[in-house]
Amino acid sequence: MHTIIFPWRRTAIRLALLLSAGWLTKPPVHAAASADLWQGRNGAADAPTSPVDWVKGNVGPSHSHFVEGYSIPYRLVLTDLTVGRHNLVIEWDTTQAGKHAIDYLTHYDRLLPHTQFITHTTPEAIQPLDGLSGP
Repeated sequence: MHTIIFPWRRTAIRLALLLSAGWLTKPPVHAAASADLWQGRNGAADAPTSPVDWVKGNVGPSHSHFVEGYSIPYRLVLTDLTVGRHNLVIEWDTTQAGKHAIDYLTHYDRLLPHTQFITHTTPEAIQPLDGLSGP
């Protein structure tokens, strides 16, 4: 016995298959956007590091020699952003454990004058894009 399928029935079957395939597939999963805050370590005063080393953590006296009135270089690395408009809110604490830390924001390369250090008088280079790749 032969089965005859009318053209409209073939179209209906194809349409049903396409629709069910659409319900079974999931939209592509995109990586979540992220932000990493880095600080620049310029080495000890007697062994400066130039350009600075970028680290995800706090600088301290064992691996940096920033002095009062100078700026600690920061960079914020944003990854997997979607196309479109974004807002970035910056907040910081001015004290920690009752001691003053960062009072205000300045330019990332504020290390002059650099004459108070005995071992060197040239400020360390700060290259915010060091070690990063991308467009």
